[in-house]
Order: sequence, then structure tokens, then C-alpha cells
Amino acid sequence: MNLSPPARPAARPWENRARMEYRTLRHIVRSARQGYGDFVRQGLESALRIPVLSVADLSRRDRHECNICGWSGRTFYPNTGPGYHEMEVACPGCSSQDRHRSLLALMLAETDLFAGGRRVVEVAPMRGFERLMRMQDGLDYVSFDLERHAMERGDITAMHYETDSVDYFICFHVLEHIPDADTALKEILRVLRPGGQAIVQVPVDWDLRVTREYAAPDPRDVGHVRQYGKDFTVNLSDAGFDVRGTSVAERFEEAVVERFGLSPEPIFFLTKPR
Repeated sequence: MNLSPPARPAARPWENRARMEYRTLRHIVRSARQGYGDFVRQGLESALRIPVLSVADLSRRDRHECNICGWSGRTFYPNTGPGYHEMEVACPGCSSQDRHRSLLALMLAETDLFAGGRRVVEVAPMRGFERLMRMQDGLDYVSFDLERHAMERGDITAMHYETDSVDYFICFHVLEHIPDADTALKEILRVLRPGGQAIVQVPVDWDLRVTREYAAPDPRDVGHVRQYGKDFTVNLSDAGFDVRGTSVAERFEEAVVERFGLSPEPIFFLTKPR
């Protein structure tokens, strides 16, 4: 089964390893200033691991592969920051995380997004994933963000895109940062054409029955304003979408999930009723 689209960016492992190390060292310094000793220890663990893995990759024992950029190597790299510490998720070729590789795999398996002629809008893109999307022939793709890198500046709670104009809207790990998530969902529903789909993922605590709202953005949890619980799918349905969740574990063999380092967390395909 093909987990990659026709065109994809070239892997840049040495460049991205340097970026990973820089981001990790910056995280260590910031955490030390804030007095977060646990974050400092996690950062040091990752900062030491990155050069070790870089040397080990010279042996060319290709156990893993990235379906976004085509990099292959012994293992994926650590991804450490304020509230997360994952040891084998980041691709040194394009900096993609396991959730981005799962996103691409499921978009190819579950949608016709890459068939050509589709209007695709993404909010808060990961750079490597945005680069991949912009390379696809016949794909009308645009990204936006309120503050970070993107093709356009824009607010998900007040988008300038026309009503019923978007075939696919990608919203990955964004809603947990938005104070007025209900308005963001209404805007996504508005810009989608009837039958169009939003592809959404947020971090969900499946042991939490009801979503917990924070009084202020949590600096120890990547600035999240809430922790979503099991009622997340109900919230999506209440916003007017037909909701279907799936995961790579349901779609691919275990060996494929392991080879490409895919995240088992569910991804939600939200269809605007016709």
C-alpha cells in the first residue's frame, strides 16, 4: 500500500538534526529559567540522544522510513518540549512527528484529497508537511496561522475564505489552543462545501469523561487552554458535523505502523452535511 503522494520533499537530515538540537537546547534554557527541573532533565536526555542517533544512522540499518520525505534510518528521533517528551517520534529528514505521518497515510487511504482539483486549507501547518502539500500537482492548497509560519496570516475564528468554498480543511492539534473553539468549529463548517471534510486531531484524555477548561493557558502543557475528554466527539457532532474517527491501527498492518512510525491516536473526519 502506498503511504506517500506522487511528489514529496527531499530529506534534509543534517539540517534538521541541527534544528532539533537547537530547539532542545533552547527548551532546556527556558525551562531552567522557569524553574522546571523535570523539563531540564528531559531536555538533556534528548539533547544527548540526538548526536548519538546521528552517528548510529551512518551504519545505514534502515529499520524505519518516513512517508513524508523518504528518510530511512535506525530509529526516529526525540521530540521534547513543554509538556511532552517522546523518544522515537521525530523524523530527522523533515522534522515530521508520528501524527503527521499518520495524517498523510490516512488522507491517502481514506480520502480523494490528492485526486486533483481539490481546494485544501490548513491551519497552523508543520513546515515539512506544508512543503509536501505545496508540491502536489493540481492541488489548490493554502495554509494560514495567526502568529507562526504559514502562507497567510489568519484567525480560525474569523476566516476570510468564502462560504462553501473548501473541499478539505486540515486542523491538527490546534483547537486545544483556541479559547473560543466553538466559534472555530462553526467557521470550519461554514467554509467547507456541502460534502466537504475537516480532518481534525486533538490530544484527548480518554479517561476523562468531560473536557476540562483551564483558567489560563498552561505553560507546562504547550499553552493549551483545555484538556479534551471523551466528550470531544459529541462536541464535534453538536457543531453540525457528521463525525467518523479512525486510526492507522484500524487501516494498516502492525508491521506498516511500526516501519513508518505512525501514531495510533485517532483522527477524525468531519463531513459537512449536503
